[in-house]
Amino acid sequence: MPLPGMTGDLADTALYAGQSVQLVHDVPRAAQVIGDIAAQAAATFEQLSHSTRHVGGTRTQQ
Repeated sequence: MPLPGMTGDLADTALYAGQSVQLVHDVPRAAQVIGDIAAQAAATFEQLSHSTRHVGGTRTQQ
């Protein structure tokens, strides 16, 4: 829907959306997106916990 004050051919504005729509391959539900983010964060924390060690009360890289 064009905004008030817009000028030009309405058909031309639709082309901008049409050019990028081919890049969308799926539309996951919000719960799936949040679940994926949480799983990636958990995996990252797990990986980081194995790559550091405690020395004198501080963590250092192995």
